[in-house]
Amino acid sequence: MLQALTDLSIDSPIYRCIGDTTNEGSMASLQIRMSTETKHSGDRFQKNVIDYAAEWESVVNTQIDAGLVEVKKLRETLNHYESKVEGLRKKTNSLESKGKTTPDRKMERLNRNEAKLEEAAKAYEDKALKQCALMEEATAQGWRDLHPLVQRLVKWETERCDRESGVLLGGKPYLEFLDETVSASSDSTPKATEENADTVDQKSPANSETSETDK
Repeated sequence: MLQALTDLSIDSPIYRCIGDTTNEGSMASLQIRMSTETKHSGDRFQKNVIDYAAEWESVVNTQIDAGLVEVKKLRETLNHYESKVEGLRKKTNSLESKGKTTPDRKMERLNRNEAKLEEAAKAYEDKALKQCALMEEATAQGWRDLHPLVQRLVKWETERCDRESGVLLGGKPYLEFLDETVSASSDSTPKATEENADTVDQKSPANSETSETDK
């Protein structure tokens, strides 16, 4: 659409408001600046919001996944000693049921594995409880980690709106010029239109900055 408007306005008083990229407030200049600002806003969103969220998710998942793996290994160890102790007890009970005495070596082995079973059960229970607490914390209190993410998102959105509004306000002098051009054209005073065009150039952000520099 901008290209079509530019083509239609060439050699007219309003060209400087549409396709003239040397004027910061023209539609063409505003479009270029908005495109640049959109890219910069996207980069800031990636860094301050998306990357932060990805890191947060990675940390939480890593902690939970690592804990679950450890709980699984402890459960396997517990199962191993439960099975082993059960087998040793069956042998001991079998000997005793026959009125025989269990050899000291077998009793030592049974006692040793019962101690390992007790240790494995305690290790599994402690870790499982901690893991459950961690997962409950991640779900019930997850909003505490979400809070800074929301802050970052709101800040990004607010700053984006401010910057884009600043860009669009650069076209206000040219909007006033277009209104004046219509009035001048209806009065058939091309000279007044050209004078207004010179005035709006002086109001544009680019010329204002140049004037300040000359001072």
